[in-house]
Amino acid sequence: MMHPSIILKHTQWCLMFNVWIFNDLLYS
Repeated sequence: MMHPSIILKHTQWCLMFNVWIFNDLLYS
């Protein structure tokens, strides 16, 4: 089982990545 802080960091990274992709699609 993963450590909660690692899961939290991974979740934050995924959210940032999704926002980045969304912005790229939106403003391309």
